[in-house]
Amino acid sequence: MACWYGDYWWSPAFNTYCQVDNVPPDSSIWDQHRDANGNPVGTYYQCLLTVGGELRNVQRWANDTPTTPDLPGVDPEALVRTALAELGLHPPTAGVGAYIYPGYEDWGLSWWVGAPMWLWIDTSDPLQWGSHTLTASESGTSGTATVTPTSVTYSTGDGGMETCTTGGTYRPWNPNDLLSHHSPSGCEHTYMTINTKGDRTSRFTVSATVLWTITWTATTGQAGSFTTTLESTSSASIHVGELHVVTIPNP
Repeated sequence: MACWYGDYWWSPAFNTYCQVDNVPPDSSIWDQHRDANGNPVGTYYQCLLTVGGELRNVQRWANDTPTTPDLPGVDPEALVRTALAELGLHPPTAGVGAYIYPGYEDWGLSWWVGAPMWLWIDTSDPLQWGSHTLTASESGTSGTATVTPTSVTYSTGDGGMETCTTGGTYRPWNPNDLLSHHSPSGCEHTYMTINTKGDRTSRFTVSATVLWTITWTATTGQAGSFTTTLESTSSASIHVGELHVVTIPNP
C-alpha cells in the first residue's frame, strides 16, 4: 500500500511524512549549518505537519545523509481503515420505550407527552455497540487498533436531540410499569408536544447515529486516532398523545 502523500516518506525521526528539500548550497539558509570550509552540513526536509488544524509543509533540518527506500512506505492508518471496513460495523437500530397498546394496534407505537421514553441501541449486536480489536500487516508494518463506541445521538422527531454514552436500557412492555419511571442508563427523551389528535399518520420519527472512536498504534512507532459515524437506516415512528386523569367520586 503506497504512502498517501505522493513522494513523501515516513520519517521516524520527525514522526511524520517528509521528503528531501534540495536547498541550493549557496542559500543563506545553510548559514547555521556549515563546516569549517563553508560547505553545507546535514539535510533539509519538507515535512507534513498539522498547524492550526491544517496540513502544511514545514521545513526541518537533520544532521544526517538521507536514504531513499526502494518502495513507498506503508501507511498504518490506511491499514487500520481497511481492516475497519472489513470488520463491517452495522448501522444502529434505534430502540424506543413506546408500545403498541392492545386494542389500538392500528395506531402503531404510541407514547405519552410528559413521560420519559427510554432510548437504546441493540447491544446484543456487538457490531452496533461493542468493543473490537483489529490487527493488520503489510510489508513488515503492522497496525493494531481498538474500536469503541463513544456515544449515540438520537434525533427524536420533535426537534430534540439526545446524546448518550451508553447503549441504553431496553424497556419491555409492562402495563403495570409506571410511565414516570426513568431509564436506569439515563438515556431517554420526554416529549412535550403531542401529535395531531385523531390523526394516526401524525407521528414523530426517531433515528440514531453512533460515534465510533478508533485508536491505533503501529510497529513503526506511529500512533493516532480517528472517528467514524454510522446512522440508522430505518426510524421508529411514534404517535405521542396525552393522558387525562379523571377523578371518580365515591358513590
